[in-house]
Amino acid sequence: MKINLFHRELRNNLLLVALLFVTISLSAQTHRFIYEVNYKKDSTADLVTKDFYHLDINPNNVEYYGRDYYILDSLMTNHGQMSSENAPKMSDIQLHRRNSQNYDTYELLQFDMLHLKSVDKQKWRLFKDKKVIGQYKVQKAETNWGGRKWTAWFADEIPFAEGPYKFNGLPGIIMELHDTKGNYNFQMIKSQTFDKTVKSPIPSFMISNAVLISKEKYASTKIMYYDDPLAFLKNSNIILTADNWAMLKDGTKVTIDNQKEVILTQQKLIRQYNNPIELDKAIKYSSK
Repeated sequence: MKINLFHRELRNNLLLVALLFVTISLSAQTHRFIYEVNYKKDSTADLVTKDFYHLDINPNNVEYYGRDYYILDSLMTNHGQMSSENAPKMSDIQLHRRNSQNYDTYELLQFDMLHLKSVDKQKWRLFKDKKVIGQYKVQKAETNWGGRKWTAWFADEIPFAEGPYKFNGLPGIIMELHDTKGNYNFQMIKSQTFDKTVKSPIPSFMISNAVLISKEKYASTKIMYYDDPLAFLKNSNIILTADNWAMLKDGTKVTIDNQKEVILTQQKLIRQYNNPIELDKAIKYSSK
C-alpha cells in the first residue's frame, strides 16, 4: 500500500461523508470524532495547511492524535509498504483521563519523545446563537485561552465535555472551533462508535520512552535543538557515509555532504513556523 494513494483515498472519503454522522450511542466503548484542521504554520503568510486528527473518547481516557498515527498502525498491522518520501507525520499527542483537565502532551523531537504535564481549563462564555451542523443543533461559545480568542460551536445532544486539542468544559462536544485571526480552524467531519474499546494506534514505545520535562526545561530543550537540529546524529552515534544517510521527521534527507545546508534550512523553518495553538507559549528564537 502506498501512502500517497492512501491519503488521496482518505481525502475523497472524508469529503463524501462530511457532516454525515452516525448515531451516537452512549453505551459504546469508544467514540471517535475526526476533525479537519486548517491552520497557518506561518502567521504572516496566507498559506494554509490541512491535517486530520482523531479524538477517541474511551471509557477511562481520551486520546487526541494526528490521523497519520492511525495510518502507520494500519501499515504495520497489514505489513504495508512505506516510502521515505511519504512517511507518516508524527504530530503531537494529547492524552488525559475522562472528566479530567490534567493533560499529558507528547512531542516528537526527531528521535526524542518529550512529555509535558499541564492543567488546561477554558473559561467559556455561552451565547444564545444557534445553528445546524449536519443533523445537530449547535450553540455558540467563546473563550480567551492560550493567547488567542476562540469561538466554538458545540452540540449538547452529544454530552461529552470534550473537543479537539485541549479544549474542554462545554456541555457538549465541540463540532467547530476557530480563532478570531484565522490561524486555526477545527471542523468535525465524521464520527464513529465502537462496541468495544478500540486499540490505540499510538505506538506504546513512544509513550514509554518519553522523557518527562518541566516547562522551563522544554523551552531550553527546544532552543538547544534550534541551535543544532542535527545534534541527534552525534547523540545517537549515527555516522553518515556516502551510502548511509539519515531522515528527519519532516522527510528531509541528511547526507554526509548537505549537513550545513540542512541546519540552516531547519533553523529558518523553525523561526518561520513558530505559530503554535497556544500562542502564549511560543518560544523566542534568535535570528541566525
